[in-house]
Amino acid sequence: MPKLNRTQQAVAGVIYILSGIVVVLLLVSFVFRLFGSDELGISRFFSAPFRGIFSDASIGQGSVSVYLMVAMLFYPLLAYIVMLFITSLLVLNPLRIVRGIVNALFRFVELVLVTRFLFKVFAASIQSSFVTFIYKSTNFIPSTLSFIPTIRFSNSEFELSTFFVFGIILIIDILVWNLFTSLLEDRNYD
Repeated sequence: MPKLNRTQQAVAGVIYILSGIVVVLLLVSFVFRLFGSDELGISRFFSAPFRGIFSDASIGQGSVSVYLMVAMLFYPLLAYIVMLFITSLLVLNPLRIVRGIVNALFRFVELVLVTRFLFKVFAASIQSSFVTFIYKSTNFIPSTLSFIPTIRFSNSEFELSTFFVFGIILIIDILVWNLFTSLLEDRNYD
């Protein structure tokens, strides 16, 4: 990733601080639930889409809320993608803007594909609105590539088609990044 200018650094800092606050709220709720208390009211807003992804594991009076752990992983990744997108708009070079937007879009698609793959492997519940969103937005993959087998075991699925599409997207991502890099070097944009 290219170096960020001061404005980009400030914007990235704000995005990461906001993401960090959300993660801390979710972490506090996770600890509360671990000791048998209710989730923080404000964190319910951020955890709602993830609720029901997986069953909670009971520990004495408390529980291990897996959906909170998933949310704590997802928000920083989403913040990174948002940061890539917004900071790409804060440069003067149109080619760098396009490269940044394309880079952010590739990261988003890759995140969605990896999420689908992991949700299928770990048998995530469609009771969660987040899981439903991920499945609905990527349902074209197994239907389009129906000739690629899906390995099923118990409630889990190892979707080779999603894995295949992720590999193709990753290769295209690398090729596009290298194309932009060579275009920027040829024109001495820095």
